[in-house]
Amino acid sequence: MDFKKTFPVEKKINILENLHDFFINSFGPIHKEDFAMYILLDKITCTDTSLCFYFDYSDDLKPYLWGEKTLTITSTYPLKRDESALAGVFCLALAPLGWILGAQFESGYAIDNEVLSCINRIGSILSKNYSWKPTAPFIWMRSTTNNHTAKAVQALFFSGGVDSLASLYRLKNRITCILHLTNFDYENVLLQQSQKELSLINARMYASQMKLDLIHCETNLSSVINHCALDKWFPRDCSFWLGLQHVNHMAVVMNAIDASFSPLYVSGSLDPLHKKIGSCASSSSFINSYMMDSRLEVFDENVSRQKKVEFLIDTAPRVFKNLRVCYTSGDAVCSDCAKCQGTALMIIAGGGHLADTNFPHSIREKLMVTLAKASLVPPDRNMLIMQSLTGRMLKGTQKERYITLFDLLANGKG
Repeated sequence: MDFKKTFPVEKKINILENLHDFFINSFGPIHKEDFAMYILLDKITCTDTSLCFYFDYSDDLKPYLWGEKTLTITSTYPLKRDESALAGVFCLALAPLGWILGAQFESGYAIDNEVLSCINRIGSILSKNYSWKPTAPFIWMRSTTNNHTAKAVQALFFSGGVDSLASLYRLKNRITCILHLTNFDYENVLLQQSQKELSLINARMYASQMKLDLIHCETNLSSVINHCALDKWFPRDCSFWLGLQHVNHMAVVMNAIDASFSPLYVSGSLDPLHKKIGSCASSSSFINSYMMDSRLEVFDENVSRQKKVEFLIDTAPRVFKNLRVCYTSGDAVCSDCAKCQGTALMIIAGGGHLADTNFPHSIREKLMVTLAKASLVPPDRNMLIMQSLTGRMLKGTQKERYITLFDLLANGKG
């Protein structure tokens, strides 16, 4: 049944019901006029499959937002309807502006206690990891207890990349569905419409093959928050997306769906790149902290990408015809970026063949150039390439492994 519900809003904000004692004890009495930045959740409308959050904000936040004042979420699975739960969805979606900038949230809606606890927990972790000044974005919000019990679901967040494909085949007997977020990627402008459609086609194909349900979601969150404007609060080689948003976006969608994900698995990876750039967002200690009525859980965090590639070569080699690796070109794969080139080298080093993948034909020659250059620079400058050197087709010293990998490319054996 598809019905529309609109929740009325009281403009008067009760600022006394949700003060955090620890914050008051640390910084003294808090007065609303001390905060210039604010976000006001004005109205929520919902149907079974769509949510709209209408909001306003102070001029101070204009550099960090695109000017869009409606947050939308759609899903093929029923969405939540309780107003405190929905207020929690909105607050989590825009919480980065509170965590980073100290923006204060205001609304006539009360926020669910469990969600509020999660948001504060995540904010504390981020503050410590990135040395941000502690903030209390929700001290003006009323909180309440939501007693709604949703159906338990075990699912995998699925993007179509190496990590999620390996997790899909490992978890196929432990999950009942896969969740695909069409615009999980960085900025929407970097995604071609044809690629968005193809990623959904692939998700449907794998769900059908595995006899799993598919939950398809989409948000306009990257059209609301200006990612690049927030990059400067993260380490130099990191970014808002790498350091936080790619995980928070998943959690927002999970929290919007009327199901109790127990858990929603997120494909982990033994990826030294995140540690090198100072991101905490790929660690299980961070991701597993998203615990509400649903929870995120990292799977296979300590399995390297090279090992996952080799697992797929042995278990499901056909998946390489439909890989989704690239987050820079707008296409599923390219021949130029470090992630695509690194993945292609891992396939060769693991005993696979480029001819059995969807990488462009031009990648072979470019990989040979990349390998020649990589052998002359420090290992930590080429982390994905270094992972490929651990492939099972390569033996001997690092130099010998480079030579073998280059020969496999040059002779067309990989």
